[in-house]
Amino acid sequence: MRRSMLQATTFDPGRDHVASAQLGFPCLQQVSFEPTSAGLVTNAFYATQQIFDKAYGNYLGLAQLGAFMAHEMGMPLARVNVMVGIAKLERITKSDTDFVPLVATAQALVGPSVVPVARASVAAATAGVTH
Repeated sequence: MRRSMLQATTFDPGRDHVASAQLGFPCLQQVSFEPTSAGLVTNAFYATQQIFDKAYGNYLGLAQLGAFMAHEMGMPLARVNVMVGIAKLERITKSDTDFVPLVATAQALVGPSVVPVARASVAAATAGVTH
């Protein structure tokens, strides 16, 4: 079987070639299905992904699509992979107060940063070098 035959794109030149900087739909560019010994692997490719507003719904739909395709091909769904070029946080900024507890927890887990001490041979070899 030719592996490239199990791919679908979501591009429609008649509707998608417009002057608008952003379209409401679709954000999914391509989906592919790869039969493996473990079952069907579904791969989805997004140029951009709105993480908080749309990701869960999109991923749920992809899992359902993968399960349907696997069922129709007579195999289990092994995995769903999602590749995202640019992950967007939509209306949430880095300074949003909702992130304060998350940032504090992450900082507590990481602890103070430790700067490694350069070995003497490395320090001597790079002495006087400017970047």
